[in-house]
Amino acid sequence: PIYIYEIALFTKSNINMFPSNSDTHSYNTRNKNELSILPMNSTLCRNNFVNTGLRIYNHLPQHLKKTFAVNKFKTGLFRFLLEHCFYSVQEYFELKLS
Repeated sequence: PIYIYEIALFTKSNINMFPSNSDTHSYNTRNKNELSILPMNSTLCRNNFVNTGLRIYNHLPQHLKKTFAVNKFKTGLFRFLLEHCFYSVQEYFELKLS
């Protein structure tokens, strides 16, 4: 849906505001390039706009996350969302990407 598009675009446009896992620690893990999500105790904080945006962005395919230009990211994200017609954010997170 449009929510996934807009929140992923916001996160990509403001990527410098969010630390990656490699900024948090020096271990060479497979998720070192993903954005770091702060642990939250309450559901309200866990599901806020910023945390949801980070989770949506981290779940994108690698080729989209590696796109530097925002315009190319927009186009690629739009095509990705058209290929996989999601009816909810939960369906988006259930998609298994290879």
